[in-house]
Amino acid sequence: MEVYDYKTIDKLLKDLNVNIDKFHEGLNTKLNEASSNISRGEKLKIAIARTFLKDPDVIVLDEPTSALDVVSIEKLKSMLTALKKEKIILIVTHNQEFLNIADEVIDLNRISKKVECLV
Repeated sequence: MEVYDYKTIDKLLKDLNVNIDKFHEGLNTKLNEASSNISRGEKLKIAIARTFLKDPDVIVLDEPTSALDVVSIEKLKSMLTALKKEKIILIVTHNQEFLNIADEVIDLNRISKKVECLV
């Protein structure tokens, strides 16, 4: 099990616009099994923070803005822009705002080649 220092986690959560002060026990707050004591946006931000803490070479994000507010989306875009210099980042999204930070864009709606499935 990895151990992370409080300052690293706190900075990362602040960078992702998570207000940890609103939790009764701060970082020591226990989440219930279904995490129903936090919002969908907070769940998503925590999942993204956990990914960033693991420091992988490749980051895959599927609809990372689905439950985020405008400020959090801008913060995430800023973080991804900085990270893309040293990581491979794949983002599956309908959010057009990510086009301006992408090095390559694959628009699946514009692929005209028919894909056949073998049964």
